[in-house]
Amino acid sequence: MISHELLSSLYIDENDFASAETHAALALQSNPNFALAHTSMGTAALSKQDDLRALQHFEQALELNQKNGRAWLGKAMTFMMQNKLPEAEKSFDAAIEYMPEHLGTYQALAWCYISQGNLQKAEQTVKKALEIDDTFSENHGTLAVLAVMQGQLPLAQTEAQIALRLDRASFSGNYASALIAQANGNVDEANQIIDAILDSPDIVNNLSLRQFITQFRQQGQTIH
Repeated sequence: MISHELLSSLYIDENDFASAETHAALALQSNPNFALAHTSMGTAALSKQDDLRALQHFEQALELNQKNGRAWLGKAMTFMMQNKLPEAEKSFDAAIEYMPEHLGTYQALAWCYISQGNLQKAEQTVKKALEIDDTFSENHGTLAVLAVMQGQLPLAQTEAQIALRLDRASFSGNYASALIAQANGNVDEANQIIDAILDSPDIVNNLSLRQFITQFRQQGQTIH
């Protein structure tokens, strides 16, 4: 029989945060020292944008196991939500130390750098991820975004096409397409793409990109 702790983690992987929270809570009732259950509870809280509760669970998980890469990633994502970017960067680095081949962590760190205006480090981070797996759509999508930001539209178009060919739902690939559309004067098309990104149910796995877009919209910019 699969334990509640393990089930909570499996449900997190399926983006079923309600079921994950239910099983994590049952696991913690039997033993409050289950680090994986605290990580699942933190991720479920993050999906509700409850940053304080999320951070509490991630820190509890790390007290129990400092090598818990998922907890470091969750803590970094929480700091991103709080716009504490230097703190997020440090937690992303710790997550990579314990999950050196987890592509999503590299992506999130790249967006943390982009949010700080450090495009060079963002590109370096994505290229490290490409060395691990050059078929991951988000790698190419993020390179496309960086290319647009540096005025390299032909390169951006190429990388965006690769990203969307690998995965039509690629968040960064679609965001790059929005930036390209805006650069070509198609603002309405660009905003339609952005609205679709922000309406996606996959909140946690793409939180860093969502946070980036939301922050800049709140500052009164169109989409970037």
